[in-house]
Amino acid sequence: MYINRLNDNGIIEFRNQLQELRLGTRHQLETSFLNDEKFISPFEEEIEIENIEFANKNDISTYLVDKLSLTNNKQLYYDVGLWTYLSVFYFHLLCPSDKSGNINIKADARYILADPKNWTRYYRHLLACPARLLCELGNLSDSFLASPIHIWGDFHEQLTAYQDIATNKPLIETANVLYWDTSALRLKKGAGSKGGGSPRRFSDIVGQFELTYDLNVMKSPDILTLFPSEFNRWTA
Repeated sequence: MYINRLNDNGIIEFRNQLQELRLGTRHQLETSFLNDEKFISPFEEEIEIENIEFANKNDISTYLVDKLSLTNNKQLYYDVGLWTYLSVFYFHLLCPSDKSGNINIKADARYILADPKNWTRYYRHLLACPARLLCELGNLSDSFLASPIHIWGDFHEQLTAYQDIATNKPLIETANVLYWDTSALRLKKGAGSKGGGSPRRFSDIVGQFELTYDLNVMKSPDILTLFPSEFNRWTA
């Protein structure tokens, strides 16, 4: 299928179906409206995408970044119709069925790109945000993108909720030193926990550092020395 955009009618249709799925009055998403001119508008280029399986966020993000030439077309970060269209196309990956055939619909912002100029809404989108992080961070984004496409754990929530952290390479490099197991290519055990030394505390403390330090120009090893002893367990 060739990529298109959902127009306002298409976004309304998608939003209505999401609500029906939550209420149980609908049991699966009907995607035929992706081919209906009433609900779509054309994309500038003819870009064909495949409805295939991807192992994790990294795989699908790499695929979409390549298809869209996103690194060279960063204005597409904010394209509501494009990312919402892709959410419908890959909805079975964003919201897979459980063993009983049920699906758990999250907030609309996970699927419909909401207020794309506002990071506090933008980061929740399950396709747009991971693809943007891959473009901005390169391999540093591995810790964000190793999980299944539909999973959004506390690690991701705490470190991507703030743009000053999520797109700051030295800070993400520091977070990776603390929480990412480079040999196993997965988050360290307990990285999704709360309390002392957790990603939640990381975000809180970085907010305090920003009052005194320019974290955009500091090197990761220097940033790491600022953290209190509660974080030592991650580097021991």
